[in-house]
Amino acid sequence: MSDELQQQLANSSLYDAESLKAFNQMYTSANNPYAVGGAGVVHGFDKSYYERRARNNKAAQKSREARKKIDAENSHRVNQLEMENNHLKAYIYKLYQENMMMKNQLVQHYPGVVDPAAASMPGF
Repeated sequence: MSDELQQQLANSSLYDAESLKAFNQMYTSANNPYAVGGAGVVHGFDKSYYERRARNNKAAQKSREARKKIDAENSHRVNQLEMENNHLKAYIYKLYQENMMMKNQLVQHYPGVVDPAAASMPGF
């Protein structure tokens, strides 16, 4: 593993130096199938382990960013739909009032033909 990659892992916000050292001491080549002895070992792990960790960390960060973007889009859409719903409720109420006004006019011009008490607006 390159020194640059080791430094990135050591400076990562996910792992501080002490935690990484303790983790590496727990998983030496004796109890880690990915760790091998010899020149390729860094802190008890071979290069491929750190490369896989770096790729996984990058993929996890990308996934979190994508999720945040989707959540923001969904939140924006919810706000739009709530506003539209409020406008539609106001429009329905306006139509209801207009309907009641017309029924009252019909009752005045044609008494006994239209029952003004029959009109009700459920949900309001």
